[in-house]
Amino acid sequence: MGKYWLWGFVYIAILLICAFALTLPPVFQKVEPTEYGKLTDLEKQGLRVYLREGCYYCHTMMVHTDKTDAEYWGMGRESKVGDYTTFEPNALGSQRIGPDLTYVADRVPEDDDWWIRRITDPRSITPTSIMPPFKHLSQQDLRALIAFLKSRKNPEMKQVEGEKWSE
Repeated sequence: MGKYWLWGFVYIAILLICAFALTLPPVFQKVEPTEYGKLTDLEKQGLRVYLREGCYYCHTMMVHTDKTDAEYWGMGRESKVGDYTTFEPNALGSQRIGPDLTYVADRVPEDDDWWIRRITDPRSITPTSIMPPFKHLSQQDLRALIAFLKSRKNPEMKQVEGEKWSE
């Protein structure tokens, strides 16, 4: 009986060593942020407001790797690991109750007044919106959140004269 325990222990030890060896390298791998993942100080402050207010409960911020998001919904390029290296903590979200905000700045007006209305009184833009109004935000928090959301542009899109955006 003692011999079987020894072989069982050796077998489990080998499995643990292999699992450790396979999973450890990605943990210590340094991933450089993509252009999309680089944030200014004001945008980082906006990310903190986005997290504090719980925006990620209703909005995702990633284009999935399946063809549905990128091609069918026309959401742009798939998200990459480096897109989120500066997001501390994770702000990707898990549900899409509201629209995905990955490249939101490519789809909406650049006008700050539009953004202020959209955040503080969503039904003034979309009468059927279920988004709660965020009238309690300070001007500084509102400015930072708008800067963060306006930075969410597809880095592979180029502005072309005569068109808003094109590939």
